[in-house]
Amino acid sequence: MNYIFDEILYKRKIHLLFSQETIGELMYAIKRLMNKFNIPNGQSLANLKEIAYFFYYSESVNTKYFTVNCKLL
Repeated sequence: MNYIFDEILYKRKIHLLFSQETIGELMYAIKRLMNKFNIPNGQSLANLKEIAYFFYYSESVNTKYFTVNCKLL
């Protein structure tokens, strides 16, 4: 995942935006999927830490008042 972060987010200057609600839902959904597919606990925790890493370096937004305009690459 660090390759993805370094190569795509920094070089292409993509900004990740999360709200408290969306990051919580993402963590919950990933945890459920890992449990469903019997991913070992150590690997599951590592995956959740990577998501937390992305959240830490993203921008927090209030999705009630925020809209995103983007163009296709």
